[in-house]
Amino acid sequence: MPWPTSTASSWCTGPSGTGKTSLVQCGLASQLETVDWLPFFIRKGEDINRSLNEALQKVLKGERFDTYAETIKELYAQYERPIYLLFDQFEELFILGTPEEQAAFFKTISTLVDARLPCRILFILREEYLAHLHEFERVVPTLLDHCLQVEPMSYKNVGEVIQRSCSRFNISLEDSETNTEQIIQNLSSGSSDIQLPYLQVYLDMLYRKGYRRTYGKSEGGNRKAEGPAAPSSDFAHPTSDFEFPPLTFTTEEIAELGEIDNVLDKFLEEQSLALQVEMEGSHPGFPDIGILRILGLFVSEKRTRRPLNYTRSKSLILLPDEALERIPEIEAPALSESLQRLENLRLLRISDDTIELPHDTLALLIEKKKRNEQRQLKAVLSKIKAAYATYDGHLVLHCDKLRKLPPEIRTMKSLSELFLKGNPIPDDEVEDLRLAMPWCDISF
Repeated sequence: MPWPTSTASSWCTGPSGTGKTSLVQCGLASQLETVDWLPFFIRKGEDINRSLNEALQKVLKGERFDTYAETIKELYAQYERPIYLLFDQFEELFILGTPEEQAAFFKTISTLVDARLPCRILFILREEYLAHLHEFERVVPTLLDHCLQVEPMSYKNVGEVIQRSCSRFNISLEDSETNTEQIIQNLSSGSSDIQLPYLQVYLDMLYRKGYRRTYGKSEGGNRKAEGPAAPSSDFAHPTSDFEFPPLTFTTEEIAELGEIDNVLDKFLEEQSLALQVEMEGSHPGFPDIGILRILGLFVSEKRTRRPLNYTRSKSLILLPDEALERIPEIEAPALSESLQRLENLRLLRISDDTIELPHDTLALLIEKKKRNEQRQLKAVLSKIKAAYATYDGHLVLHCDKLRKLPPEIRTMKSLSELFLKGNPIPDDEVEDLRLAMPWCDISF
């Protein structure tokens, strides 16, 4: 981008998962010296207008001006650097914003553009939301004069990313060409493009698998090698001063890991289930699928990320009331601990004032898993109601059929609550039902 001598707006658009944000945060930043720009990375938050104002005020340290134009002028006067307003995940304004919020923001941008200030405005937007810009363009006619389209990586480029990432993390490939092609095929699943977040999760899971084989316990319980402490295998943020232990990705391991759909589902399943068990142990009364329900708070109705603002009270993370209303049975200490643990597991990202999922792909997985859980619960309820409706003194025999259901469904503590809501049981028959189905852990 050239040195801005007057306010101009630019767009970085493309499909989800093509690395638009990374291109700006890493690519653009690497091309500009510190003295060349004063960047402000802004997300919608509860209100994009408030988020913009708060971002600017943090740098001005409480000094306030009547208009945004005056604020930009003061920032330029103080720092003698052009101002860059970088609006990330801009589609959130159309997914979650109100018409009033949108109109106020459009007017602000129009004012800044007309003022011709040393300020560059960049919007990062998923391409499917370009159609929502009609009203914005009516207010700012030059809005789309500068637009960069980010395309998915070609197979060749993905192959280079895989090989360079392995080299950076001290990983060898058993057969470089064959294994690279293996990974690409598993990532594409028949599709013509590969999403970079999928690649990161895939390599992470493959790394953990290889590390356990090389430095973990063998099937017989003896360590193959003491090995170093397992480092973070965060392929997005490698630590430059850490020497990673040598590993080899084998053809067999890559084949066993399978295609990306299975890997992503396994990643979410493993991490959330392990945390669910821990929370149930440390917080009595923690609800079934509580972790999945917490993650569901961060999924919008359109199955994208929904960032939530939060505050802190001593050591607790507090979510907005409208979010808490969806999980009333999870107490504040348990919720706060769950959120912090989910961040450590990289299933949530916590910034200074918001919490969100790392990527929209995770939102899709969570929504899918929630629907599956709900379908399973409905199936359980249907079978219990059918057994109860035909109760003839042999309810145990009818319910024995339910033993074929997965254990995590058979032992759900919420089963009784859901059953009671759908079909209340007379008080004089509750004991009979409890005795008939002890395996359900039913308590009325």
